[in-house]
Amino acid sequence: MGTDNQRAPTWSPGGKWLVYRNVECQLGETCAIHKLDLLTGQEFTVPGSEGLGTARWSPDGQFIAALIPVEHQVLVFDVAKQNWRKFAYGVNGNDLVWSSDSQFLYASRPSGDEPEILRISANGAKIETAIDIRSFTALSGRIETWFTLAPHSSIIFLREITGNEIYSLSYIDK
Repeated sequence: MGTDNQRAPTWSPGGKWLVYRNVECQLGETCAIHKLDLLTGQEFTVPGSEGLGTARWSPDGQFIAALIPVEHQVLVFDVAKQNWRKFAYGVNGNDLVWSSDSQFLYASRPSGDEPEILRISANGAKIETAIDIRSFTALSGRIETWFTLAPHSSIIFLREITGNEIYSLSYIDK
């Protein structure tokens, strides 16, 4: 799989492909989204993906979402049409997660006055706050910008604290 490090691969729905971004690529300016055929071992660069990161394949297989980290933008690649379109702006986190039905893409905006997780409709027409995370960022310890979705689309965060305590938090979405 190439000569440089890979990060955060995402399976295609049928399990034939992986997409990922290479890491430690900034110095050589070789950052891009790569697609690996697991049957043949062939590796391809997704067209137009130079400079993108955090590749996430939609569960229905129609799209690959990625970030332009410097510009805080989300792009979506239409697998059938083989083209990218701008999807959302102001995303300063480093992770993306599709809902299990591919109807929404979730993105983080953990920095700034109103840290939140965004929910973006699959067509990009509606962007809304899924969760306002200001209350989480006020807690002791460190809230990571990483998040994921449970199968029923509740949001899971990573909270790092010292000690050996177990906490259960209930968060009621508006």
